[in-house]
Order: sequence, then structure tokens, then C-alpha cells
Amino acid sequence: MKRFCCLLFVISMTTSVHSQDRGLFSLDEWEKANTAAGADYLSTEEKEVFRYLNLARTDGEKFFDSFLEIYIRDNNDLYSEKIDSKNSYLISLKKDLNKINGLQLIFPDKRLFKAAEYHANDMGKMGTTGHNSSDGSGFFDRMRLLMGTEYYLSENCSYGYGNAVDIVCNLLLDNGIPSLGHRKNILNPGQNKAGISIRPHTVYETNCVIDFYCGPEGFLKK
Repeated sequence: MKRFCCLLFVISMTTSVHSQDRGLFSLDEWEKANTAAGADYLSTEEKEVFRYLNLARTDGEKFFDSFLEIYIRDNNDLYSEKIDSKNSYLISLKKDLNKINGLQLIFPDKRLFKAAEYHANDMGKMGTTGHNSSDGSGFFDRMRLLMGTEYYLSENCSYGYGNAVDIVCNLLLDNGIPSLGHRKNILNPGQNKAGISIRPHTVYETNCVIDFYCGPEGFLKK
């Protein structure tokens, strides 16, 4: 099954979670990263995407050492060219994540969820990819319709990954995406809200849409 991601610029766990599941993160860090715990409109896996996004923003070095090797081991056969220690995207990701420490956490926003849900459902039913809706409207049109604004918003799309940690690792690695736009969106210091929707896809089995809001100051830092 093909898996990939598409970019546009502009599970709730208990305290008994095993340490190996959270890698090098402390239990306190693991629980604080779970900002979507109370969002009852999200699925378990959608909540977990928030957790892993926040873990990457809490301590990038820990995130890389905890999850990237496992991700590559489990998904390397999906890449046309295998990811190894000499892969330029992996090398740059390690450098970028090593600079990340203590970024503000991202919290769920129901309006952004509705925007992400609409697009994930639309792509899933039509078997399409990208940032345009099946009616021909673009990202900015969709954002104005659903959010009242398109400013300070950006969108990541992922296809073929249904597991939260794989979704986040894939978008961070951004293998084959010279702009590294997905990675930049995730690690943008100004990001503080997001809507996340994972839905079935007729071609890739599943797709995930993440719509971010970072506010004017954070947007300028991108």
C-alpha cells in the first residue's frame, strides 16, 4: 500500500502506561502532552496525534531517540529508496529536533477539527489527495467558509498511515519533500491550536488532515 504526505504552507493513555511506550519521556511529560484528552469529539488515535506532536515540541532530541528508529524499522519497506543513516532527510531531522526544547503545546480547536474533518472525508470518499476540495474550491476558500479566515493557518495531509506515531514521524521526516514544509509546520514555535481528523480513504485506506493555527506572531516566525 502506498503511503505519503501532502503539504500546504500558510488514544488517551492511563498513568499505568509502560515506560517503553513513552520512550525517554517521563510520565509527567507524557501526560502533559495529552492536550486532547477531554476532546470527546476526537477518536482515540486523533487524540494520540496531538500527544506525539506535543512530545516532538517538548523535547526534539528525546523524540528522535524514542520513536524515529522504530518508525523507520517498521515502515522502511514503503520507501522506494531505503532510509539509512546516510539519508539526508533523516540527518537534517536529527539536527532540527536537537534544537527543539519546550515549545508551547498544541491544543485542540473544534472549528479546526471541523475543517480537517470536512477535507479528510472529502478526499477519502473521492479518492483524491492534496489541498483542494472535490468541488474545486481551494484551501483558502475552505478555511474562509469553515473558520471565517484563512490567515495564520496551514495544513498537513498524510495518506496510508493510521497510527498516530507513524503519522507524526512521517510528516517530520518529510522524506523527498525539499521544502520540509510538514516538518516546519509541526515545529513552528507559534503553533498553539490544531484540528486533526483521520478518516478512511478509498485508495490509501486512511488519510489524516491536520489544520494548524499559529497566530500572527508565530506565523511570522515560520
